[in-house]
Amino acid sequence: MATRPIVKNSLIIAVSLAIALLAMNGEYWMKQAKYLFSKEDLALNGDERMEPDMLLIEHLGIKAPIVEAESNNETGFQKALSRGVVRYPNGARVGELGNVYIFGHSSDYLWKEGEYRTVFALLPKISVGDIIVASDQAGRVFRYTVRETKVISPNDTSVLSQYGRLERILTLQASYPVGTALKRFIVIAQIE
Repeated sequence: MATRPIVKNSLIIAVSLAIALLAMNGEYWMKQAKYLFSKEDLALNGDERMEPDMLLIEHLGIKAPIVEAESNNETGFQKALSRGVVRYPNGARVGELGNVYIFGHSSDYLWKEGEYRTVFALLPKISVGDIIVASDQAGRVFRYTVRETKVISPNDTSVLSQYGRLERILTLQASYPVGTALKRFIVIAQIE
């Protein structure tokens, strides 16, 4: 029968593609599995003191330095992303009036430099009402409450708004869905 080799070859191709996807985004899938099967292991021991310029979402196991890009272009941003999550230039800083806009990787290639390739892998699991803790350059701690999450196009710059610098807003961004840059997952939080 001629259909057996076609089915067999199709199955081999499908399995090969699945293995390639897992290999390219293995770290992302490991975080998903760890979250699913052992949520209690993600707690970061309730750190009360924070180092300067840190971001913490304890129940998702997210803890990363907030870094500044050396240059305001894609190369500068990618280099900074290898060292943590990046504060978008010209926005507010943690604790200030305005919008602190921070972006990080949800997934990246295994061969990329740095330990923050999947820092925001679990960000889409955040919920309205969750707390995000961030420290400023002096190490003062600020608690932001999540008020909204959404998926937007990569061209939507409305999320960079500074809200007239009348509110203290924190916006987090990760590429979405995993392994692509097709859209952006956005979290908007506010100091109450």
